[in-house]
Amino acid sequence: MLKMIIADDEAVILRGIRQLVDWHELGISIIADYEDGEQALKGIVDEKPDLAILDIQMPGLTGLEILKEIKERKLNLNTAVIFVSGFQDFEYAKQAIQFGAKGYILKPILREELLNTIGEAIVDNSISNAFSKYKIKYSSSPKTNHSGVPTWDGSGYVPVYCQILSEADYDDPVVRLCHFSIYAFLETYLKDNHLGIILVEGDYKIAILKGSVYAIDALRQIQDQVKERFQQEIGFVMGHAVQQMSEIQIEFQKCLKANRYLYFKDFLISTIISSDQVVFKQKPTIEDVKRSKQRLLDHLLENNLEAIDKELYHYAGVVCRISDGYKEYALLYYCSLIRDVVRDLKEMGVEAEEPDTMTLMEIGRTCVSFVRMKEKYETYFLGFNDLLNQFSKGARNHGISTAIAYIDQHYMEDLSLKKLAAVVHMNPYYFSNFFKKHMGINFKSYLNQIRIERSIPLLLTTDKKIGVIANEIGYQDVRSFNEAFNKAHQCTPLQYRKKIQRK
Repeated sequence: MLKMIIADDEAVILRGIRQLVDWHELGISIIADYEDGEQALKGIVDEKPDLAILDIQMPGLTGLEILKEIKERKLNLNTAVIFVSGFQDFEYAKQAIQFGAKGYILKPILREELLNTIGEAIVDNSISNAFSKYKIKYSSSPKTNHSGVPTWDGSGYVPVYCQILSEADYDDPVVRLCHFSIYAFLETYLKDNHLGIILVEGDYKIAILKGSVYAIDALRQIQDQVKERFQQEIGFVMGHAVQQMSEIQIEFQKCLKANRYLYFKDFLISTIISSDQVVFKQKPTIEDVKRSKQRLLDHLLENNLEAIDKELYHYAGVVCRISDGYKEYALLYYCSLIRDVVRDLKEMGVEAEEPDTMTLMEIGRTCVSFVRMKEKYETYFLGFNDLLNQFSKGARNHGISTAIAYIDQHYMEDLSLKKLAAVVHMNPYYFSNFFKKHMGINFKSYLNQIRIERSIPLLLTTDKKIGVIANEIGYQDVRSFNEAFNKAHQCTPLQYRKKIQRK
């Protein structure tokens, strides 16, 4: 029986994990639970459990610090560490995974996600077959019904995970019937063409193909036939050829691990994937995500819908590649985008409603594909554009008139964008875009324009020196005054004075 510890500073989470699954039936024994990181580290070192489910943020030591300690002490442990936490710690969790954690589960913990993550961790660590109840079961015993599998001399068997890539609700009887028909066609096609058979184990459909170089060609032909006959898509994850049926289980586990990529089918080059394939190459970084977020906010403030649409597609591509096939990671990046935009809008003075965490997460969790998740969150995001437009209409008369009046009265002072934004009670970043949108020029250009206008009477009706005039209208030095004036009138203030006096 596998040994497992759990650690979380919330007692309700500890109880929830214990009650969520019949651990004993799975062959797992929870030997201890802890409420802080130091205790958890001691438990891992002393008990050497096979599995450790840890909250990522705990008093004493964080999850990342626990992993660092294990690595720095060079402890020869075979403990598969899985983190649980809220999505606000997601980037931190990604870093922890780089230090050796085997997975990340989002709160609130769902039973299916917990089982899948632990199952993958077990396979990765080669710990045990304790999860055979939840995986495909094979046996080398003659009693196992493999009578339909032909014997291919020397060519071996290629296990293939099969999945209908439907956007429709599977609870619909018509959809279920369509799926049944597709799998029936697949079984007949393989048999009639002497390519292999279909095995059905629980919810999984497995094609056992003749192990040859023509296997992928056969799958492509099947995809074309399914599309033509049923107007549906079917995806495949191919394992490597094995020589014995008893070896298929191990190879098929790899297919199950890679089937996560089919969720992102609309962003794949092909929906026929090898179990060890690097699907998304040249993965972006967290900085790429942040830059795309910033561009989205910029376009939002500019009310540039065309640019928003393009950047949303770019953001989806970044999220898709950095998530590396994990639906939950993609969900977290979109939740992070929404929350960041709400935070920025509130700082600008826009009354944006703080999204409920559960509701925000459920938007993505119920989506049957990444493209549907993308569309749902984009619709949510575009709602901010309407909110900004409403805010802009209400703020224009008061905000702009107040700003213009203040500039007219205080242009000779050290007037900054930040100071003016505070006068109209706006975030400086938003105010900069707001001012340019309604005045046609940015704040600095407008301020220079006013100062130059105010300098003209002083140049023509007084004999004050240029440096004095520069200081009186708000410039710190003559050079800045000369540059601004020359840009407006194509001559220096002194040249302008002499030219007008001659006339």
